[in-house]
Amino acid sequence: MKKTKLAQTYSKAYYSLAMEQACIKEVLKDCNNLLALFEKEPSFLLFFDNQVSSIKKQKQALQVVLDKFSFHTVTKNFLSLLLENKRFFLIKNIISLLFLLQNEHNKILKGSVISVASLSDLEKKQLETALVDQFKANVTLEYKQDPSLAEGFIVRIAGHTLNTSFNNKIDNLNKHIKRNLSF
Repeated sequence: MKKTKLAQTYSKAYYSLAMEQACIKEVLKDCNNLLALFEKEPSFLLFFDNQVSSIKKQKQALQVVLDKFSFHTVTKNFLSLLLENKRFFLIKNIISLLFLLQNEHNKILKGSVISVASLSDLEKKQLETALVDQFKANVTLEYKQDPSLAEGFIVRIAGHTLNTSFNNKIDNLNKHIKRNLSF
């Protein structure tokens, strides 16, 4: 919980500074580059979490990365601050939260749809239109398939879940029977 709150505080500060400096696009690009680096070189983060490595060596390694990617000054300063404060371990959480802040600023909600079979383009459009009307925001959905649902779909967006799957209906029916039958 403390880790999450700390990451939220840092991400809000990073986002606010990027907005204030009118460099949010550059900062978001930097964050995407960092995520790609973390995926390509997982040991990179471990080096900064390693208590054995001196801050001096960590600063040198960070400088090499900063120079290679030509990060914006705001990102350079922010990453240096995280390193100085021994908070570099929060970077992936901070970046995730930063993207959420950007989506919130742009009134974009991300969600997922799980269905038995692939939805047609018309069904996707109708679902997205209904969600835009419901939430009064732009909606971006990720579509997945799960044959175990038997029929129906599950929509998750903005902390809400709509579950019209056959499995859910059976579960609800079982709960209703158990509540209402007394032996």
